[in-house]
Amino acid sequence: MDEASPLAMEGLTLEILAAVSRSRDDRLERKPPHWLIKARELVHDRFTGKLILDEIAGAVDIHPVHLCRAFRRYFGCTPGDYVRSLRVDFAARQLLTSQQSLVGIALAAGFVDQSHFTKAFKRCTGMTPGAFRLQVRSR
Repeated sequence: MDEASPLAMEGLTLEILAAVSRSRDDRLERKPPHWLIKARELVHDRFTGKLILDEIAGAVDIHPVHLCRAFRRYFGCTPGDYVRSLRVDFAARQLLTSQQSLVGIALAAGFVDQSHFTKAFKRCTGMTPGAFRLQVRSR
């Protein structure tokens, strides 16, 4: 440590912030490659079923690791997180519009059981599916 150390640390901090800012701008400005859009469409079409990363990657002729990296880079989450959010969104719509049981909604959304559904729903929304349904219906 000397008198120039604080200045050097501040300069390094600013360089790091600039690099992070540039990488975010790059992600926001560039469009995802066609194969990645196709992979995302495949996920949308089949999110309620059993999805396997190798099958999605194979369908777009890309290595699974490359698919995961590109997915996170362009969409800001992993393919698994994306599928989970699609399933929770689907389930929330079902909770709003149907009288179906929580187990029925969980299975229709692609969750393996009600417990898994409840944990994922609470992680995404901050409340359980039952509490969500009650709150929405009380309005």
